[in-house]
Amino acid sequence: MPEKRFVIHKHTQDGQIHWDLMIESGDKLKTWRLENPPEQLATETTKAVPIFDHDKKFLTYQGPVNNGKGTVEIVDHGNCDIIYSNVPCLAIRLNQNHYTIIEGEEMSWISPYQFQLQMPLEQIQNYIDQYPENDQKKDDNLHQIVENIIHRQPKFMTYEDLKEFFHWKSGDRNIGNISKNSPNYIQIITKEAFSQIEQNHNINEILAKERFRIEVLTLLNGIAWPTASAILHFVFTDSYPVIDFRALRSVGILSFNENKTDRFCNFTFWWGYTQYCRMLARNFNICMRNLDKALWTFGFPLSRE
Repeated sequence: MPEKRFVIHKHTQDGQIHWDLMIESGDKLKTWRLENPPEQLATETTKAVPIFDHDKKFLTYQGPVNNGKGTVEIVDHGNCDIIYSNVPCLAIRLNQNHYTIIEGEEMSWISPYQFQLQMPLEQIQNYIDQYPENDQKKDDNLHQIVENIIHRQPKFMTYEDLKEFFHWKSGDRNIGNISKNSPNYIQIITKEAFSQIEQNHNINEILAKERFRIEVLTLLNGIAWPTASAILHFVFTDSYPVIDFRALRSVGILSFNENKTDRFCNFTFWWGYTQYCRMLARNFNICMRNLDKALWTFGFPLSRE
């Protein structure tokens, strides 16, 4: 796609500040209201609310707006490459930095990671159907465990539950680390992770609680981000993806000769990946579990030979 121009305005009005990202689109500027300043875009997944298109004069305009009630100041500008645009998702490069704008059901986000689905859209169901039968049996076992978890009030995991989830994600490798967690500790940690997040709080509070939900699970011995993500994936149906190198290959984060996920075990990546997978599941009208099956199967080299 041809190179376009972009600008970011700092918009001050009634003592409040927000930032507006504007990208050339035809004879207008497609615009998103950003929660965070541009210097944080490279390190945080940021709320980005689509608002009305602006006139192209704002590529260079600074000064009063809204009949003098507010002011705008250019804080960043330059060239924008549209890497791709399909489904409710836009991968862009602003100067030298890559981002993905992900349209959510209730709000949109801009992530400093470039997500791009690698499999043909029309073949998603084929890859779901190729999910191995033995792995489906393991899934069925976890679904039964989750049934027991969600009927506990409040919800929590036992030692045996945790061991089964670890085995599902990592096999028997280092499973002995799970025994270093006492049953009481497992119960306390998982109660906190499974507690409800009220959606009527401000966005910063919601993000803090979402970060706590996954990071508190990593306090358990033997539980790293990939297994923590698997726990949330099964316990909270249709809410969270699984961090797995095969799935990350399928969304363009890893190449097909890479299998290390360590550098993606952080909340900035996790929240962007969560929003991207929620968007895919919603637009393909499939559940998060089936999406994960398709991503896992496509990302497994033998499935594409």
